Amino acid sequence: MAVLLNTLPLEIKNYTFREHAHNFIFFGIPIAILFTTSRSGFIKHSKSETRTKIHKAFLISAGVFVLFFVYAFATFGSSMCDTTTGETLFIRKNPGSSKIVTRYFGCGATDSSPAVVTTAKQTEIASLFWYYTAIDTTTLNRAEWIRVDK
Repeated sequence: MAVLLNTLPLEIKNYTFREHAHNFIFFGIPIAILFTTSRSGFIKHSKSETRTKIHKAFLISAGVFVLFFVYAFATFGSSMCDTTTGETLFIRKNPGSSKIVTRYFGCGATDSSPAVVTTAKQTEIASLFWYYTAIDTTTLNRAEWIRVDK
């Protein structure tokens, strides 16, 4: 699910659930990787007890060190940037779950340029996700869409 949410233009509708999913990805996956990599130090070998303790301590320390820095560098760029949904431009005349919205992509304090503004069609999928596709509003069928006044 983590890979799908990061590669597809899907967004979890419920804000609280979205935050829990991001926290799980940010904390849960690295902890699982750490436990998996440190497991090799706990397998019984024909070594002396002191050597086994040193080996365990080294594996845990190295695992924490490497995991922290690799994960910090991997998430630094992506966690600073975010896409937000702005105002609704059009809604579908027929009852449906699609609407056309503006989307803003910016990187906060790490980016001095203004936000990138795009127009996208927002479609509800299984009442859990929003699916976004880029759309050109000049080619819209005005018989299907109603412009929302601000």
